[in-house]
Amino acid sequence: MDAFRYLPFFPLKVMLLPGEQTALHIFEPRYRQLLDDSEKLRMPFGIPYAENESAPTYGALVTVAEVSKRYPSGESDVVVECNGIFRVRQFNPKDPVKTYPSGEVEMLSNYDQWPASTEILDELYLLRDTIGPKAAVLSSEEFRYVPKILLSLNLSNEQKFQFVQLNDKEKQERHLAGMLRFSRLIIEQEQQVDDGYFPN
Repeated sequence: MDAFRYLPFFPLKVMLLPGEQTALHIFEPRYRQLLDDSEKLRMPFGIPYAENESAPTYGALVTVAEVSKRYPSGESDVVVECNGIFRVRQFNPKDPVKTYPSGEVEMLSNYDQWPASTEILDELYLLRDTIGPKAAVLSSEEFRYVPKILLSLNLSNEQKFQFVQLNDKEKQERHLAGMLRFSRLIIEQEQQVDDGYFPN
């Protein structure tokens, strides 16, 4: 069952998937306060995907995995890791008590141990066979789950957000199968060019 919770927010045009990490440079005073609170209270925070000027709709729950550097100015370089995906139910540009944004979210449970459908696995194994021996890892047990397959595709932030905002398991599975199919067709065309064949 999906759970509701209240989170501090660090809106960015960044969409992370479970298990994915990214580096952040914290320099604004309000987000320096957020980092300080997160460290002191061992508190996760949300990175809502800030696509445009409108209120964000989806985002990633993250924890600080590492503080790489602290500057005399109070700025910091940190690495955060995504632990889940949420839908934003309420967005407060300024928290009633703190200086940073906050809001209520609904955690989406379908990303926890989401087994890949037969259609996805069929496309994944076709992609593996097209790439050849160096793609043998795609046969491993971890690649039988949707989050791991998504991470392997090196999607852009926009592509990840498009997948998340579908927010329907069947639609997302069809979308992922389509992305795998497209990747395979691109690789096949590249191989034909390398072999001297030029597809129309």
